[in-house]
Amino acid sequence: MSQYNFEKFFDVSLDMLCIASADGYFKRVNASFQRTLGWTPEELTSRPFTDFVHPDDIGATLQEVEKLASGLPTLSFSNRYRCSNGNYRYLLWTAFPESETGLLFAIARDTTELIVANQRLQLAIDASPAALIMVDQRGLMQFVNRETERLFGYSRDLLIGKAIEMLVPADSHAQHQRDRAAFLKNPGTRSMGAGRHLRAVRRDGIVFPVEIGLNPVQFGDEVYVLSTVIDLTLQKQAEERMTQLAKELEEANAILAELAVTDRLTNLLNRRAFDEQLDKQIQLMSRMGRAASLLMIDIDHFKEVNEMLAFRIGQAG
Repeated sequence: MSQYNFEKFFDVSLDMLCIASADGYFKRVNASFQRTLGWTPEELTSRPFTDFVHPDDIGATLQEVEKLASGLPTLSFSNRYRCSNGNYRYLLWTAFPESETGLLFAIARDTTELIVANQRLQLAIDASPAALIMVDQRGLMQFVNRETERLFGYSRDLLIGKAIEMLVPADSHAQHQRDRAAFLKNPGTRSMGAGRHLRAVRRDGIVFPVEIGLNPVQFGDEVYVLSTVIDLTLQKQAEERMTQLAKELEEANAILAELAVTDRLTNLLNRRAFDEQLDKQIQLMSRMGRAASLLMIDIDHFKEVNEMLAFRIGQAG
C-alpha cells in the first residue's frame, strides 16, 4: 500500500484509528476520533491519553498498555473515554505493538449505544417480579436476574456457568435432565399455568413449590431456553388453609345439624326431628301403598326428669 493510500484509509475510516507511543501519548489519531469525542487531534496528542480515560478505568487501561509494551496484543478491551462536553463514551479496543518502532497501533469502536441499551434491558429484566433464568443447550445458566438471586439465595457469579440442576432437588435431577433433553428436541413456548407445578431448592436446602414457564430463544445456531420461575409457596399455603377451613366448616355444619334435631337435656331427638321423620315415613308408606301406625306414650312426672337433668348439667358446667 502506497503512503497516499495509507493516509487516505487512515483518515476516512469510520473506526477510530490511532498510533500511540509507550510513553502514554497519542502520536496520531484519525478524523473519527474527533467526530466521536469532540476533541481536536491537537488536543488529543498534546496530553497523556490517560487524561481522557474515566478515573475508574485508568488502572485496567494501564495494565493493558503494559501487556502491549511486553509484545502481547490486546483484544476486545473496553474502557470509557471523556468527550469534550464532559460526557463519556464506551470504546472497545483492539491494539497491536510494533516491535521495530515501539509504537502501538489501535482500533477503537464506539459501543456506547449498545452498552446503554444492554444496561436498560438489564434494568427492565431486573425489575421483573418473576425469576428469569437463561440456559444453554448444555443446561448451563448463562443469565439470571435479581429476583433469581433473591429467590434462590445465590449471587449471580455463583450461578452463571453452573448447571441448572443445582436449583432442582437432588431426587429430581435425572428426571429434570430427561425433561430438558426432550424439550430441546421439540422446543416451543410453554406458558405459565400449564400445570407445570414443580419443586425447586434454595441455597439453604429448603425445597419449595414453583411454576415454570419456558421460552426457546434462538441466538445464531444455538437455542437457549428462557425460564420464568414463580414461587408458589404462599399459594400452596393458602390452598392448604382453604382446604383446612372447608373441612372445619363441614365438621361444624355436621355438629349444628345434629344440635338442631337433638334435645340438649336428654340427647334424644326433639320435636323438629320427630316431625321430619314422621313426614318421611308417611311419604314412604304412601309410595308403598301401606298403612302406618303411630304409638304415643305418656310418661308421668317427666317434668321432674327434665329438672333433674338440667340440675346435673348445671353442676357439671
